[in-house]
Amino acid sequence: DLNYGIGKATEPGSIFKLATLMSLLEDKYVDINSKVDCEGGEKIFHGLRIRDSHLGTGTITVKDAFEISSNVAFAKLAYQYYQENPSKFINHLHNFRLDQITGVDLTASSGKPYIKKAGSRSWSKTTIPFMAHGYEELVTPLHMLMLYNAVANNGKMMRPYLVSSVRQYRVEIDKIQPQVLVEKICSDQTLTQVKECLLA
Repeated sequence: DLNYGIGKATEPGSIFKLATLMSLLEDKYVDINSKVDCEGGEKIFHGLRIRDSHLGTGTITVKDAFEISSNVAFAKLAYQYYQENPSKFINHLHNFRLDQITGVDLTASSGKPYIKKAGSRSWSKTTIPFMAHGYEELVTPLHMLMLYNAVANNGKMMRPYLVSSVRQYRVEIDKIQPQVLVEKICSDQTLTQVKECLLA
């Protein structure tokens, strides 16, 4: 009976790289033409190995790294820029509402997201590189859909809903209006760049 798209928070994997990319672009640490060395598609962070499905990749642009979904590239970039100040990355995820319930009409306790906070008991030296490519956090598919939809919607994030109106004996007794959750989740400059990556 559980709708997994709405009610099951899991590690999102590679689709989370959009959130990482947007954070890096918002902080102006990189642009989509910046270079990153994928190191052959394999790198060890504090004893834990991160690998790409495309082994053998060397230095490429951030845009190309996003296109081939390089785990190593995004782990390296997040580690380089956020390892010493992880709260800056976590704050972006909060601004993208990835740590809050979606507000959709159907709810389930298993659909509550979990984004680690720096200094929590489960935080480690490998948390940032693993979070960067979609692990060590829990969100529902709907959370990620809301983020991608906000990008397509020029930065405006909407509350998801299932029913537009309720009728009883053909008489409308309730009407649900679209609700804006965030007017602008990021700058126009970031939106332009991520849209270019998503269209590639």
